[in-house]
Amino acid sequence: MDSHPMISAIPIITRTGAQFQQVRGTVDNHFAHVAPSSLNLNGKPLRAMFATQSARDHIERIFGMGVMAPPDWRSLGTYPQSPAVQNRTDVTAESHHSSGGLVAAFESMCQVAANSGKWLGNAKHQHNKTSLADYIEHNFNAVWKPAALAAYAGAQASITAGSPTGTTASHQVALLAVQFSTLQTARFDYGEIAQSILNSTANEQWNESK
Repeated sequence: MDSHPMISAIPIITRTGAQFQQVRGTVDNHFAHVAPSSLNLNGKPLRAMFATQSARDHIERIFGMGVMAPPDWRSLGTYPQSPAVQNRTDVTAESHHSSGGLVAAFESMCQVAANSGKWLGNAKHQHNKTSLADYIEHNFNAVWKPAALAAYAGAQASITAGSPTGTTASHQVALLAVQFSTLQTARFDYGEIAQSILNSTANEQWNESK
């Protein structure tokens, strides 16, 4: 969005509740969003900043992604958590931390990324695929990952301190440990991510980079 004509200065990022969801969970099998919240730019929903359906669909996919347990989770004897407990653990990780947990970490990461952008409002991209990939990779690894890991660690400490011997608490701590480890070792194709962003915004009327 570095070229969007409606944004000629660093935008203010604020978080909102989840607005999109790929599928609906059930009481028995909860749905947990991957992104901990949705975003507003200068008070406007991110989706509203785009005119084309491809760009809007891309936003909905990003913020509507989530996870659910497999349909046969009850019959899997090694499945560590009920979906309801997983969702509660996710909420714990989001809410417990001195700086606000995962949601605040996500909002902060987006604002830091925005602060380092070039918002000229001239309808000409400041990034190509390579530079955009580098930009995404840097902000994920230098900003999001340490803040999210701190939120997971804080949640583990909170649960352990509050109920160190409870079965549910032990399960929650174990699940958070898995999430912590998964984030530590996460690897992505940042070039592919950057290209998908460029493709989804290519037909925006204000995009004159073609």
